[in-house]
Amino acid sequence: MPASTSAAPSAVASSDGSSSGDASTRPNCPTGQLGVRLGAAEGAAGSTITPLVFTNSGSTTCRLRGFPGVSFVAGDDGHQVGPAAAEDGARAGEVDLAPGRSAHALVRITDSRNDDNATCVPTTVRGLRIYPPGDTAAAFVAAPQTACAQALLLHVETMEPGAS
Repeated sequence: MPASTSAAPSAVASSDGSSSGDASTRPNCPTGQLGVRLGAAEGAAGSTITPLVFTNSGSTTCRLRGFPGVSFVAGDDGHQVGPAAAEDGARAGEVDLAPGRSAHALVRITDSRNDDNATCVPTTVRGLRIYPPGDTAAAFVAAPQTACAQALLLHVETMEPGAS
């Protein structure tokens, strides 16, 4: 799939490879219009890289611009554990998402066993709270694991076309 571009302010790469007309008129994708899931994880040195996939379940094309918000959550109340994901990369990708199409952002999760227990404070989490770019309503994705209450384990990249 072609990479998204922001070279021309009036054109934005779409998840199907086409470009939109006036980039300023495309609405942000609201959480309620998106299906959110984790893609297939790949191991890396001391971490796992997983695509966070957003699928437009609505009937209109919308835009995902920038970085999603990602944090670990635990307990029945869904309280946040540890710091929210750090944004990796300098550019803010833009993807126009037609109905039924998907886009993704890569999430790197550092293995909590890389930190000593005093710095980490190991905590069992239920999954991830996800804020699509430009929205304040969150989605939840189940991903039980051990996270650190005191150390940064999450890093997120900007939006890219396709369901990687």
